[in-house]
Amino acid sequence: MTIAALEKDQTELTTNYEGFVTRKIQEGKLHDLFKFQMQVIHQIKNWKDESEKIEIIDHIITIFKEACQEVVICQNCAQPFNFRHCKNPSETEETVRHAIELSCNDCGDYFTIAEGREVVTHFNWNVLGIVEDLRRGSRGFTIKYTLADLGNPALINIPNNGGRPVVWIDGNRVLRKEDALKYWERAKSFLKGGKKQTDIPELQWYETEEAKVFIM
Repeated sequence: MTIAALEKDQTELTTNYEGFVTRKIQEGKLHDLFKFQMQVIHQIKNWKDESEKIEIIDHIITIFKEACQEVVICQNCAQPFNFRHCKNPSETEETVRHAIELSCNDCGDYFTIAEGREVVTHFNWNVLGIVEDLRRGSRGFTIKYTLADLGNPALINIPNNGGRPVVWIDGNRVLRKEDALKYWERAKSFLKGGKKQTDIPELQWYETEEAKVFIM
């Protein structure tokens, strides 16, 4: 077989793989495909060296990028996402963990698909920004943002030791800055009017060893 024939076969294989990736991403399987592809690459043991492995990963993720830019758009804005390939140091091994980040300039939505994570991280930069602005201007109580699962969009935490109350915003559930402002205004009204009461009917609550927690 001639070199030209080999090059033709290589081109056909690449084209077929690109089409396969595009179809799967269009079906909403970007996360599953990324996880599977990375697992397959890491199971291969006969790389010449680590640089060859990294080169293949870079090439594959470039194909993912081109497919995403072709078929993936923000559901809020109908605009293409920014695509970023991240390489993060592993906490347990002398290697890197690869991740894909998709972000929207218009609405601030941000998604991360990463090795070692079973779920897609989704939050909104604009919500994070408004929470930080509110925190800087808060008096008497404060507001904080978290990607930990609170079980509810927002909670009011009132320490039993008389410490400063905290309005917690769950970044996984609150994805519009207007909603963050709504919870902030409701919390302000509640805290100014009855932070020492535990029988206010409009908010359910429970108690821990450290605090009373009101569900918003």
